[in-house]
Amino acid sequence: MDKFLKLVYVAISAIILIISFVLIIPAYTNLQKKKSENEDLKKKLEEKKAECLELRQLFSDLETNPKAVEKVAREKFGLCRRDEVIYIYKAKSSSDQPLAPEKK
Repeated sequence: MDKFLKLVYVAISAIILIISFVLIIPAYTNLQKKKSENEDLKKKLEEKKAECLELRQLFSDLETNPKAVEKVAREKFGLCRRDEVIYIYKAKSSSDQPLAPEKK
C-alpha cells in the first residue's frame, strides 16, 4: 500500500508539473514577444522625438531667419531670384554623348 501511495503522489506531481509547463510556456513566449515589441516601440519613439525636435528647429528658423526661408524655397520649390538662371543637369544617358544643361 505504501508503494501505491508513493506512485500516486509521483503521478499527481508529474501531472501537475506537465500542466504547469503547458500553461506557463505560452505565457512566457508571449511575454518575450511583448518585451521585444516594447523595445521596438521605444526605439521608434526616440526616432520620432528626434524628428519632432528637428522639425521644431526648422519651424523656428523659418519664422525668424530669412535665409532659411530662401533655402527651403530654392530646394523644395525650385524658386529663384529675378534674373537668376538655374541649370538642371540630367544624368548621362546610355550613349556616350554629353548632355547640355537645361535652362529653366
